[in-house]
Amino acid sequence: MTAATEDGTDAPRRPLLTDAIMAAAEHSPERTAVVGGGETWSFRRLVGESHQFARAIAEVSGAADWIGVCGPRTPRTVAAALGCMLAGRVYLPLDPNHPEQRLSLIVDDADAALILFDGAVPDHIADHPRSLTLNALTDASEGGGTCRRAESNDVAYVIYTSGSTGKPKGVLAQHGALAALADAIGDHRPGLDAHDVVLAVASFAFDMSITDVFVPLARGATVVLAPDARDTAGLLDLIDAHGVTTVLATPSLWRTLVSGGLGDDGRRRVRAIGGGERLTGSLAGELLGRTERLYNGYGPTETTVYVTFGEVRDADDITLGRRTPSSLLYVLDGRLGAVPPGGRGELYIGGDTVSLGYHRRPGLTAEKFLPDPYSGRPGARLYRTGDIVRLRGDGELEFIGRSDSQVKIRGHRVEPGEVEAVLAQHPDVREAVVLAVDAPAGETALAAYWVGGETAADGEPASWNRPPRVPDPAPTYSRPASQHCTPEPPAPRQRTGTRSSCSTGSSNS
Repeated sequence: MTAATEDGTDAPRRPLLTDAIMAAAEHSPERTAVVGGGETWSFRRLVGESHQFARAIAEVSGAADWIGVCGPRTPRTVAAALGCMLAGRVYLPLDPNHPEQRLSLIVDDADAALILFDGAVPDHIADHPRSLTLNALTDASEGGGTCRRAESNDVAYVIYTSGSTGKPKGVLAQHGALAALADAIGDHRPGLDAHDVVLAVASFAFDMSITDVFVPLARGATVVLAPDARDTAGLLDLIDAHGVTTVLATPSLWRTLVSGGLGDDGRRRVRAIGGGERLTGSLAGELLGRTERLYNGYGPTETTVYVTFGEVRDADDITLGRRTPSSLLYVLDGRLGAVPPGGRGELYIGGDTVSLGYHRRPGLTAEKFLPDPYSGRPGARLYRTGDIVRLRGDGELEFIGRSDSQVKIRGHRVEPGEVEAVLAQHPDVREAVVLAVDAPAGETALAAYWVGGETAADGEPASWNRPPRVPDPAPTYSRPASQHCTPEPPAPRQRTGTRSSCSTGSSNS
């Protein structure tokens, strides 16, 4: 258990994220707030548009209603999201580029009171009976809606985590936790202020968008919205053109930026902040020579994005860093007993950033969110991460592995067992095993091993990429990158997910 303990007092009162953005606008109204979609908005304009959206949203929805926002990467979409929170509603981000089936599952599960959209969106969004364009919303508004001021315990936003089988679950994040996150990143490690220019690369529907869009705005920083994170050359050009100082990204994206020439002679160097998946020593070594400073961050969606940060100075000594001031980290054994420093145990997270749990998943919430036996605060809870760590004597956390088979691919959670269950439904597959394997350039990929059923022809299942009668199981990141027909699936001792135990074979898209 970390040396820090709670004293039983209430959590400190911090300004809500929306209040902090209003304060930044009041201090420097003409400072550039958001750049994107060919537009540059000042803080004055961002706040003005956000309040207009808030009043319009309040006219057509009830207090604490969920409001979906689906739109392009523009300042207007950011203003609509802030308008939801200013109105005292719950912001539900929806990415128009996500698979339509995933969007449909989220919309159905969330049962949002209203879905606001702008630009080109999937038919399921545009045709939804409770959908409304941003133009239609503001055109019909009389400006008389009553906004409800949010409290720290109110839900600020809902992020749906990546479901391997296309069944994502909504995590309920509160305003107080969001304020604690902004305080931790801004005033402590890695630090953000009004002098920073942050390149935002994460999808609005991914929790890292909270830290690369909304937290920087709360600190008075400028946010540059990248139109497409897959355009490596475009990202590097944006860094140079806008004087970007800070980029938060997954190691997978950092790897592509390095390959594209990040930090080469003549290129601007940035402060690099990683998260979402494991940072390898080889990548860290590259980044140390191409960036101003390098930080490694860690935190599940369930604990409001980040709970640790550590500066990486040596590629051979990469840790998860130290806890943020608003979080409490416990390394516990199977009986929730504290593991002494140096020992291995499962990481449990407590403190001000723990979310309320999962929407409409009381059983899963009870399983993953436990009463905190070490806290003196009534109602305090711990989130069980499933990550095996070691607390070093110097207070740094080392990541060891998982207590289950969950893996991270391009920053997204994937449960190989869930992918196996979907593939096993195919009539040409008698048994399936999905492993996480080392892919080129240090990335992680999935490899599927299957035993063919009686209808398999020529050793390959028919229509493997889109099996008949089986729904598209997931976004592309959780589809196996390689497939292998074998007489028998890998034995239990072989299911380690390493090249030494089983070959990845050729890749099939």
